[in-house]
Amino acid sequence: MTAHLFASTWGEAVYAARTADSVIIGGGTSVQPWLTSTGVEPSVLIHLGDIPGAGTIEPIEASEGPLAESVTRVRIGAMARISDAALVPWFGGVQPSWFATPAVRRRATVVGNVVSRFGPRELVPVLAACRGRLLVMDEDGLRTMDVTTVPPAGLADGEVACAVELYKPRRIAFERVSVRPRASRSEIAVAGAIGQGCGAALSVGISGRSMFIEDAESSLEDPSRAERFAAACRRTYRTGTEVDSDVERLVSGLAERVHRALHASKGEREC
Repeated sequence: MTAHLFASTWGEAVYAARTADSVIIGGGTSVQPWLTSTGVEPSVLIHLGDIPGAGTIEPIEASEGPLAESVTRVRIGAMARISDAALVPWFGGVQPSWFATPAVRRRATVVGNVVSRFGPRELVPVLAACRGRLLVMDEDGLRTMDVTTVPPAGLADGEVACAVELYKPRRIAFERVSVRPRASRSEIAVAGAIGQGCGAALSVGISGRSMFIEDAESSLEDPSRAERFAAACRRTYRTGTEVDSDVERLVSGLAERVHRALHASKGEREC
């Protein structure tokens, strides 16, 4: 029989997560269908909603570099919903209509999507473009990890993602090619963000690995360097993966669309 633990502290959640067949519940939009379809009965379902501050979205101080005081960063708690109005700047000034359905967005959590082992991690390219880093707690304490480095199977037993920290972009754009757009299944995605600390990222394949695109910042800032940005995306795609020429062309095309969107006028972006 499955027990339900409504954790009141992160330490309590970490202790329970040490059980090999425990499952952590954020928004539950991936976990519940998995439980229903498989009939699996975990020993314990760990709910995070009662932990103080778990749903908080708040600015944090940036301590990197000479411009630290002018850099805006944010910490998004593990229970913060994707539909939260405070996250609109991270989705290009609008609700992320490309992510599932409105009902799912109202329940799904940002952090849950990053660490889920039950479905595609569609937010990761967007978060990676803003240099997203997870705050992960285990029995040894708190550490950070890049959002692109979460293993396909999710975090290890005894690890709990408490929050994700991001830079705030001045502009951000996201393009993807998907099998079934309304069913939220990304095949290829490119995200670019302009702003201190920001950059670009891409992902290839359903639940595929997301990769930060190195040395893309100057190309993103310059309206004339769409092809240079696309070339950087192509180089990143070729790194550590079997190259498919058709996929490479799609990556390049999406990169150019992202670059154009970043430099479009306000009226063009709203069309």
